Amino acid sequence: MNVNWVKFGDVFRLERRDPGLAFGAETPEIGIKSFGRGVFHKPPVSLADLGTKRVFRVCEGDLLISNIFAWEGAVTVASSAEEGLIGSHRFMTWIPDRPDVHAPYVRDYFLTIAGLEAIGKASPGSAGRNRTLGVEALKGISIPLPDLGTQRDIAARLSRYRDFVPVVRINESNDLVRVRERMVSDATESVPLHPIGDLVQLVRVAIELDSEARYRPIGVRSFGKGLIQYPETDADGLSKLAYFEVPADSLVVSNIKAWEGAVTHYPGGSQLVTSSRFLCYTAKSSHVCTAFLAEYFKTGEGTALLAAASPGSADRNRTLGRTRFEQIRVPVPSLDVQEALLMKVSRLGDLGHRYSQRKQLVDALLPAARNEEFRKLLTD
Repeated sequence: MNVNWVKFGDVFRLERRDPGLAFGAETPEIGIKSFGRGVFHKPPVSLADLGTKRVFRVCEGDLLISNIFAWEGAVTVASSAEEGLIGSHRFMTWIPDRPDVHAPYVRDYFLTIAGLEAIGKASPGSAGRNRTLGVEALKGISIPLPDLGTQRDIAARLSRYRDFVPVVRINESNDLVRVRERMVSDATESVPLHPIGDLVQLVRVAIELDSEARYRPIGVRSFGKGLIQYPETDADGLSKLAYFEVPADSLVVSNIKAWEGAVTHYPGGSQLVTSSRFLCYTAKSSHVCTAFLAEYFKTGEGTALLAAASPGSADRNRTLGRTRFEQIRVPVPSLDVQEALLMKVSRLGDLGHRYSQRKQLVDALLPAARNEEFRKLLTD
């Protein structure tokens, strides 16, 4: 096939449009995700918010390129959802300067191994924000340009992969959440409620920090995503808050992020420490599993109870106090039912691991297809 190599600057022009912002009005800004993952929308801003910041209007069909992260694939094409939004001068908006150039095709080329290599060479520097792609350097990059029909065909085939990948991710993720919610719902249906304070007790073994010792602090991810074990550090690497041991087989709750599901179970096995921002509870009797309580609080129903007990209007002002938490009433089935549920959740976790492996394969589909399309184009 006849493929001409042309300079990017010979077939595209930089289009800087007046944002057309009115006083008192607010318009969302755009950002560009790395690794070819598209556009994201930032919160709306006004002229007062922008101050002296330079912004330009984005239109559907623009080839958008971040001048500081192009080297890692921050390249995309604006969709209808971006029409009329604004972007800073860091986001270059390019439009074809010839009718035989298809912007989605050029985007896909820039996201191939060869395209990213060319952008990388045109983005000098040694680290993230120091690797800036200049306008003139971008204009000098050579790109392969077949006829318009071939460009459209390649972009259309790759678009099918692009549409398929997020659907697989979302469906599998939603499936796991729905199944876990149903498991907990079935286990707790028509079960008597008990105040948390009757089931578990707060355990706080204070630590006197030693400048010669090493510590492994923890955190808790929101949305029921589990424990964070931070790298080992010395006393200077910890915050100025008080620190406590994390007991084995404990329910761990973030008092500032409980309202969005920052709760987990710690089985034990390591000597971990936590700040006063986390409440660690152990069971008062052998009739309740703290792991079961963690699973319950990860559900929509459980998280709603935590949110209701965390008054306030903004993130760090929504604090869950000990008294409010211990007054929450939760369903507690028999120990046999709790343990059976935990076994099912464990098997679901194994399935989640397989989904994670599959996600890695799915995520690799589009880059592989993209490289294959251009390999065939340039070797046929």
